[in-house]
Amino acid sequence: MQILISHITSIPGQDQILVDAFLSDVTCKVDYPHIYYRALQSNSINDGLHWLTENGQINLLVMVHRHNNFFNNSFTQKLAVKSKVPLMVLPDGFDKFLI
Repeated sequence: MQILISHITSIPGQDQILVDAFLSDVTCKVDYPHIYYRALQSNSINDGLHWLTENGQINLLVMVHRHNNFFNNSFTQKLAVKSKVPLMVLPDGFDKFLI
C-alpha cells in the first residue's frame, strides 16, 4: 500500500519549505518506505479535491479540518456526503499528539 500526501495550491512551489519540513518530520516518525508527495495546482481547493477524488486511485481520503475552510465550504460538505471514497477528518492541531 502507498500513502500519497497531496497539497492543493494555486501557486506551485509556494509552500515548498513547509512541505519539505513536513515530509522530513513524517519520514523520521514513520518507518514506512512508500510515502509520496504530490503538489496539485488548482485555483480552487474544491476543484483540486474533485480532481483528486475523480482521478486518483484512492482507498481513503484523509483531510485536516481547518476552522476557516473545511466545513464552511459546500463542496467539501458534499464530498463528505456523496463521495464514494471513505473520508477521515482529523482535527486541526492533531500533529501535537503524534509521537
